[in-house]
Amino acid sequence: MDSRDTDLTMATRQQGDVLILSLAGELDMATVPKFEEAIERVLGRSPIAVDLRGLAFIDSQGVKALLQAFKAGQDCHSTVFFFRGPDNVQRVLELTGVEELLGWSVRPAEPPEDSS
Repeated sequence: MDSRDTDLTMATRQQGDVLILSLAGELDMATVPKFEEAIERVLGRSPIAVDLRGLAFIDSQGVKALLQAFKAGQDCHSTVFFFRGPDNVQRVLELTGVEELLGWSVRPAEPPEDSS
């Protein structure tokens, strides 16, 4: 296992009928398989929102993985959409022409923390 595999962390949570998959770290050649496995596990269960806010870096393989996740959702008659990432990630998506191809949504409010 490449030590870079730890450069991507993911967390899932359900918010209403949407499953939110939050990404943090780097989505690149070394970490794309981990992302692809996560998408494959959740496809078809509910609409999926991929939260890119925690990404620090994305390379061409990461861009390709986002496109494939979006297409896989369409092929499975599911919905895969995205919450915008930081400026540097959005800039890569813009420069590659991918930003206009993906489905974007405004990020919903965070769930209230349990105060009990």
